[in-house]
Amino acid sequence: MIRKASSANSNLTEALAEVSRELHCNDACLSLVFLGTDLSNEQLQAELVNSFGGAPVIVCTTAGEISPGGFQLGSVCGVSFPKSHFLSTICEIEKVDEFSDETMQKLRGSIQASDAHRSKLGSAAKSIALLFIDGMSQQEEYVASYLSLLLKEIPLVGGSAGDNLTFQRARIFFDGKVRQSSAVVALLTTLVPFRIFKTQHFSKGDLPLVVTGADADTRRINEINGETAATAYAKAIGIERETLNSEVFSANPLVINIGGELYVRSIMQMNENGSFTLACSIEEGLVLTIANKHSLIDETEKAFAELEAELGTLELSLFFECIHRRIEIESFSDSSKMKYFDFYKRVSALGFYTYGEQYCGLHINQT
Repeated sequence: MIRKASSANSNLTEALAEVSRELHCNDACLSLVFLGTDLSNEQLQAELVNSFGGAPVIVCTTAGEISPGGFQLGSVCGVSFPKSHFLSTICEIEKVDEFSDETMQKLRGSIQASDAHRSKLGSAAKSIALLFIDGMSQQEEYVASYLSLLLKEIPLVGGSAGDNLTFQRARIFFDGKVRQSSAVVALLTTLVPFRIFKTQHFSKGDLPLVVTGADADTRRINEINGETAATAYAKAIGIERETLNSEVFSANPLVINIGGELYVRSIMQMNENGSFTLACSIEEGLVLTIANKHSLIDETEKAFAELEAELGTLELSLFFECIHRRIEIESFSDSSKMKYFDFYKRVSALGFYTYGEQYCGLHINQT
């Protein structure tokens, strides 16, 4: 029923053709395609228009692609939802830092269409909103919270498009155009049972780290406990500041406790002056800790055991998985990697590694 496809062909034109052919995009109510590429916007747009034409397709660039065989870099993968079992309505937010009257009207229209779809399919039908947003925009909190207010009882999940840690340009393609600083919301309605979920593998640490200097507009921590952020962080985990890198940040995430729930504030970059740029919002006065880490594999399998107990065999698990989880998985032994990739196969995983995840009205990290 749901079609999945992936291609590791190094020729992007051929890879896109393979995936488009397997997904039968013109026969679907919606297709989602994830890819890694360094092509210019103009070149990428030409490739995607040639491959998908006027089919209802959303494409986003990634920090790695996920398919049942594992994860890859520079590949193409996708999923399509058949018209026989799904109805969809899609809305683009062209400028994520503002909601024009026209955009708000389009969003309301999409929600009304979703309401009509549920009425058409019957009382057992449910809708879900899927958000794809530029991961360099730093507008995810604003967009996710605003959408959640509009969507009301419709759950929202999504991912921030990436560019494989080059931090230059994350792109979204829809309606024949490649755009930056934009987002696309797809509302899917179906009688097929589904659940949304979130899993992480951390618990609260003991040492308080107070943000004593921050720039909320740029998500930057300048000082922790009155010291340069990098110095205080390195001291807290017991290593030299010069050894800090993405692997260290992935293994020792900053977390904040909000209402008894832990949320990771992932460090995306260490800047030349020793400040940190985060993937989530930050402000002065917040109290963080270095998280205690548990088994990524065990915690993820536990969450899916509960899902499988409720839903049975899973036809698709749509993953919006944080880039920091990919970095951690890459550090695994070969046997542990294979165990996780076998898990991907069992749950029919497909999706991408993100610069952040959206869950209901929140923008979160390392989930």
